[in-house]
Amino acid sequence: ASVISLVKSFEDGVSQGKANDGNNIGAQKTGVVWSACDKLTGSLPKGNRAAMRRELMVWVRDCNESIEEFEEVLSLGPLDDDDDDDGDDAMMDEDQYRGKEMKVAKASMNVMKCSKNLLGLVLKACECVGEHADKLSQGGNEVAEAGGEESTTILEHPDDSAEKQQMDDKRREMLRWISNLHEMARTVGEGVTNVGILLYPPLDFANDQEELEKWQAKKPKTTAIDEFTIPSLGSTTLGLQLEHQLYALSECIESVHGTSLPVLGESFQSCLSEEVVNAAVRLRKAIPVRCREVEEAIAVWDQDGLGK
Repeated sequence: ASVISLVKSFEDGVSQGKANDGNNIGAQKTGVVWSACDKLTGSLPKGNRAAMRRELMVWVRDCNESIEEFEEVLSLGPLDDDDDDDGDDAMMDEDQYRGKEMKVAKASMNVMKCSKNLLGLVLKACECVGEHADKLSQGGNEVAEAGGEESTTILEHPDDSAEKQQMDDKRREMLRWISNLHEMARTVGEGVTNVGILLYPPLDFANDQEELEKWQAKKPKTTAIDEFTIPSLGSTTLGLQLEHQLYALSECIESVHGTSLPVLGESFQSCLSEEVVNAAVRLRKAIPVRCREVEEAIAVWDQDGLGK
């Protein structure tokens, strides 16, 4: 609005005048625009990593809001499947799950909670690796692992160009790992929103053959976590989205758990704090549990003939 006002003042001639005539409208409006620009730049993230961090925090916030909203719906309890009331009662029923929808809704909610926890873990992991990447760029720092504990060796005179190049390559790889993990987290964060859109009662379990064919064409042939297989959750819109989300969770947590440089292949798990490492182990174990819960819930729904 300030910019528009400034442009219009010159266009209308309001800001134009003769020398020493006391007309300072143009200066005043320019000052308003300048002040607005200063305020805007002050609120912007300083650098790419800060921008990524802010985006991750937005996704975590959105997850919390979605979880709170659907926990309220679940707290209402199940609606009687035989309730055929009309009028105002029927309108209120639209905010409540039917008995046979509750298990699917609860399993979906657990997937959303797992997604939120993973996004929080990604945020901490990126901060850990980012700090070590910074150390490598300050005077030629080299992160090493000695006796199972992390240590930092400062090269006061990094005259060896090959060694310095190796450190630069490692730092770039760390930053690339952060960027790759951020993109995986984006898929997880946006997936929570997509699941939430489909989770409002009454649940729509209509088949979507077109989306099923698209998903089968691009679905990963293997699971990122080798110890288990993500189940096929049918051809319903919600089932397909949950399957998408479970694959995204699997890929993202395995990247944190494995923590290896994208090109060099070198592990740098020593960069992660003990809190991050332990949380990654717990979440890695939780994903197969979430898979079983969703698979069983949708199987019960299909047995009742409601998911066909």
